[in-house]
Amino acid sequence: MPVWWAAALALAVWSVASTVIVINSVSYRRVGMPEPLLGRVDTAGRMLSWGLGWTVVVARTSPLRHAGLASTGEQAPTATRDP
Repeated sequence: MPVWWAAALALAVWSVASTVIVINSVSYRRVGMPEPLLGRVDTAGRMLSWGLGWTVVVARTSPLRHAGLASTGEQAPTATRDP
């Protein structure tokens, strides 16, 4: 007979512990940084915790990048008809 309740309990304990660790690390990181550096420090922490690969994948597959709006803020060129 499988002991599903033991697996469910272990998953619940793991989830709570992981959440507490993430909240504590982000809070500690934000308290110790000056205001102008908060965005950079948060981004660096996110890249370290999620991994750089996901950041690159999101940046490369962003809908704004495909529309040509990611870096310039300009509108994407429209198709024109040749007379």
